[in-house]
Amino acid sequence: MDRKQIKPFTAAIIIFCVLFLLILVPGCEGGGGDSSDGDGNDEAEDTTPPTVVSVLPADGSTDVATNTAISVTFSEDMDTTTINDTTITVSSSAGTLSAPRNLSGAVSYANKVATFTPAAALPFSTTLSVTVTTAVTDLAGNALVAAYVFAFSTGTGPDTTPPAIEDTSGDEDEDLDPDTVVSVAFSEPVDPATLTADNIEISIRGCNIMELIPGIMDGFKLDSSGTVLSFEPPDGLARNAEYTVVLGTGITDTAGNPLASEFTWTFRTRAGTWGSPETLYTEDIYGPANPQAGFDAGGKAQVLWSAYYAGTRASAVPYATYSKRYDASQSPAWGADMTRSVDSYGSNTHTVPAVGSNRTGTAAAVWFSNWDGNEIFGDIFTSGEWTGEEQVSFYEETGEANPPAVAVDIPGNVFTAWRTTYDPDGAGGLLPEAPYLLVRRYDAENGGLEDFVNVSSLDGGSAVQHDIACDADGNAVAVWFNGDDDYIAARRYRNGDGWSDTVKRLSSTGSVPYGPRAGMDGNGNAIVVWEAEISGNNRICANRFNANDGWSGWDFSSQEIVSDTGFTPDKASNPHIAVDFASGDAVVVWCEQRGADLAIYANLYTADADSWTGAIDVAEYTDIVVMLTACDFAGNVFILWQDGETVYAKTYRIGDEWTPSSFSSKQTVGSTVNEEDQFVHLRAGPNGRAIAVWINGDSVEVNVFE
Repeated sequence: MDRKQIKPFTAAIIIFCVLFLLILVPGCEGGGGDSSDGDGNDEAEDTTPPTVVSVLPADGSTDVATNTAISVTFSEDMDTTTINDTTITVSSSAGTLSAPRNLSGAVSYANKVATFTPAAALPFSTTLSVTVTTAVTDLAGNALVAAYVFAFSTGTGPDTTPPAIEDTSGDEDEDLDPDTVVSVAFSEPVDPATLTADNIEISIRGCNIMELIPGIMDGFKLDSSGTVLSFEPPDGLARNAEYTVVLGTGITDTAGNPLASEFTWTFRTRAGTWGSPETLYTEDIYGPANPQAGFDAGGKAQVLWSAYYAGTRASAVPYATYSKRYDASQSPAWGADMTRSVDSYGSNTHTVPAVGSNRTGTAAAVWFSNWDGNEIFGDIFTSGEWTGEEQVSFYEETGEANPPAVAVDIPGNVFTAWRTTYDPDGAGGLLPEAPYLLVRRYDAENGGLEDFVNVSSLDGGSAVQHDIACDADGNAVAVWFNGDDDYIAARRYRNGDGWSDTVKRLSSTGSVPYGPRAGMDGNGNAIVVWEAEISGNNRICANRFNANDGWSGWDFSSQEIVSDTGFTPDKASNPHIAVDFASGDAVVVWCEQRGADLAIYANLYTADADSWTGAIDVAEYTDIVVMLTACDFAGNVFILWQDGETVYAKTYRIGDEWTPSSFSSKQTVGSTVNEEDQFVHLRAGPNGRAIAVWINGDSVEVNVFE
């Protein structure tokens, strides 16, 4: 197979270039480690008392309809056992009643909103006083500092007019900044208790993102008048995204009148841009290596790398794993660097770290250690602190481990796959000529690791390269290259049932495949790509699994050649796959030698049409060292490559065009003094941010796409 047009990867980089590089390891049970957050600060318990942020009817309102419900919105989640008709009371002070008295009614609570629904219509032409007592508390037991009292007066009758939409900010023809607060104006106050996920749908490119971003409903705020609903997600709007917000008829005014019809509101945001490179770390003994990055749904990130501990060759720990946390809402955005891998196994070399983040802000790191042979260790960052490293693989059980591939679903169940030279199924002893692929699953609900499974044992051959991907529901596909029989194999995991009892052959006979990479969307559809030598040509091949028919009869389609560029001979290599988690659309990119020219090509798979659109050239290069690709949930695809001593990038919005659009144009992200480093990593966050991290001589450098 002719690969002269691109330099081969190191083994570590080949395995770690995983599109969904996320892992959760058993540090969450509270093993060793300190009680500080990523910046070394103690995490304080909640001692902040709750406050009342808004009320409806507003304090001092007049002519309020007699069928109005009364609501109180708090600053944080409250203890529901303290929200009742004794802690929130409504009383009359003057008007048609013969004497002041408390009104009877039911008190409910949801989404920080307490609602008093009177048992009968409010008395007309009467001043009513509402009291929220100090007996209400938040989840930590903190009470209101003082009772909150407001008053309003009623009109002469009920409100029977449904609310209407009067205005919206932002539209589909305007590119909004991601920090923009968009809003919709109602014709009258609406009941905040009806502003829930059942009545509001937010989608990007037709995909409902309500479950993809934790706390997204907290981004909706109703003003004090109750008539303007603003939307400001926890970390801003996604970049280069088309939003559609649907307001359902379950939204009512304070009198219970619903919207007359469903209302759809569309707006879009501007594209992001690469910033200027920053240096995260410098060490001049041997220099750092193997940088990795991971995002959570809020746009926060963790970057890890390995470097000489304490900056000295004489140290008892020649290599350690370091981390740095990125939070765009803080100043500075980058926190202090932390040594992560010397807590309890400090006398060993720790290298080749990998990092990932799940969608709730939990980050995790895994790395190599020479403790009792090559084994895998990990640490988890959750609730503002690293919890202490734990051992993931054990030499006496699984032999010498190789760098893992990992994947995580939305609930946090994790699949860690690695190649080993040990046969745990009974053959015994080291078998370097027949490595196996092992997978170990972390069960987030039960908080522990399950037993490892030799997923390649049914295949009967050696597992040389591998990858793993999973969907939103915890179904997964592991793929590998059978080095004995020269084909790409796959085995699936079904959540609740375990690993399948069959292995599928993905590549066709008569080809020599190499380096499979897997991607999976949130609905369980999978795409696997690889390089193959077919009749004297190097081709990029793909095979797809469609989950619509269910997992019971799981199977892949036939092998497809996606790199048909029309050049003879075809010299394609180094494929990468980026799958849109929401829509199932995907982009495969690869390197192509076409005569004397070298180019990066891409082919788009559209899930709706269930077809590939055809190979196109997107960028030229001279001497690629490493190339990566990733996709966010807004359908933005990022390509990052190191060409000689320069790191370049190009972006693509699925269904649109590449940026820059010219074949000869590309964006410069950074530079490196050593073209042989091959230490470049890319990760796309769900909100349209991306991080490129690489080694520049003795330094770890980074650039953020904002």
